[in-house]
Amino acid sequence: MKYIISLMILVLGICSISALSISDYHYELDNGVTLETINGWDFVHHYTRTDTVTEREEAMDLYLDFDDLGRLLSGRSKVTIINQSGDTVQKECSRKAFKLEKGEYNIHVELPLINDNGFIAYKINGIDIDGLHYEDITLVHHDIEIFIEKEKRNMNGLAMYKPHTSIYKGKDADFSSYPKVYSNGKLVEPDESINDFTHKIKPNTYDLVIEMDMSWAGYKYQITLNDFEMSGNTVYIPNINLNAGSFKMSEEFEEYPSLIHFYPIGTADKIGETENAALEIYKVEAPRGPYICPPGGYDILLNYDYGAEYQWKKNINFFVGETAIIEP
Repeated sequence: MKYIISLMILVLGICSISALSISDYHYELDNGVTLETINGWDFVHHYTRTDTVTEREEAMDLYLDFDDLGRLLSGRSKVTIINQSGDTVQKECSRKAFKLEKGEYNIHVELPLINDNGFIAYKINGIDIDGLHYEDITLVHHDIEIFIEKEKRNMNGLAMYKPHTSIYKGKDADFSSYPKVYSNGKLVEPDESINDFTHKIKPNTYDLVIEMDMSWAGYKYQITLNDFEMSGNTVYIPNINLNAGSFKMSEEFEEYPSLIHFYPIGTADKIGETENAALEIYKVEAPRGPYICPPGGYDILLNYDYGAEYQWKKNINFFVGETAIIEP
């Protein structure tokens, strides 16, 4: 089985009819640690609905709704709206409905994490208010949930680090997570190794890199906790919840496809009975399952005998903590 994910999953606005874009995505914990991801499932999807503004005096021009997949956000928000001239028209506002003058706006968003131990921030660029229509924008977020446990222990002045990974809340991962520490871009060897996943090191501030071994999936999911301060005689346990879903092929298939390709919803109607590598989010070779995957909605293309025949399955949804069955 070969499982390939492209970087298209990182920031992808699907089903959006506006020219919106998302930039400057930033994940920070309250201890100053910032999170970076390689081959991850972090994304902000945006969906825009536009309709005519009513004649009522209280009618708003812009509505924002923030949602997440799995355990990520607290439900609160802080929004700063900037007009085309660079002037701030709303500053760090917790409201989600706004009356705005005609023009183009950018929005700075800050969303506290579910454990109140940090925030996610980014910019929404290119919101056009014409005075005749309102913009109703839903933003759907996915990323890992992370919570760092600390425990005091006598270790002759050394610090210990040992990550713990869950597929979703309450379900431990069945693959390994290998931690490494770097200082100024250089690998720092541990002073003592308990096993492949638990090490001791001199106290300092490091970049902690955690590689989640998904070799069965054809890649490694890597996160980096930058500026991670470790004190002596302290055990650090970064608890990582991938907020993953999963899928498997139904046993009702008389013949299993050679490949299945995953695309954004709406792709099937655009490209017809063929595959398109440029639009593909990821694909699985010789699928059976179950395989973990990022949640969300997809058009799925079943590929029989490597291109001899294709079959679309439209609007298939994967949910955190649930296994979707792909039927023939």
